[in-house]
Amino acid sequence: MLKIVTKLNQCLLYLLLFLIILYLSLICHNVSQIIKTYKLDHEIEEVTLDNFQLSLLIEAQNRKLVKAVVTCYTSEVNQCDGDPWTTASGHKLKEGDKIVANNCLDFGTKVLISGVEYTVEDRKNSRYGCGWFDIWYGSSERTKECFTFGKQNKNIYIVYEN
Repeated sequence: MLKIVTKLNQCLLYLLLFLIILYLSLICHNVSQIIKTYKLDHEIEEVTLDNFQLSLLIEAQNRKLVKAVVTCYTSEVNQCDGDPWTTASGHKLKEGDKIVANNCLDFGTKVLISGVEYTVEDRKNSRYGCGWFDIWYGSSERTKECFTFGKQNKNIYIVYEN
């Protein structure tokens, strides 16, 4: 009888250990999901929350996430209409400005691309739609860097200011 009680206690102990390990792994999994949602430059596929939860999280952060095409341009005459150092909003460009062109967002809207904040101050050719962002790289000496940058699909956070 004593052997049976000892075996039963041993089984209960193993069951308890199994349940504790299972509980801890669930907690770690949930923490990992939360951490993934706060990574600034994550790929959409990394987030396993459903769309409703993701939209609530992003709206709570006062941001909207969109997937868009990103290219770059410089103040080279053949890449611009009119004065290559003046944006469509009238902003006079200077080296170091963090400017992006987009055809649909209001001038002055802030966007985050790869963790860098840009301000919408310019427009692209009208044939490009809303899902295209063109980062200003500066003077024409950086044109080669733009060609290297190419055309990329990226997650863009549109930051709405109150």
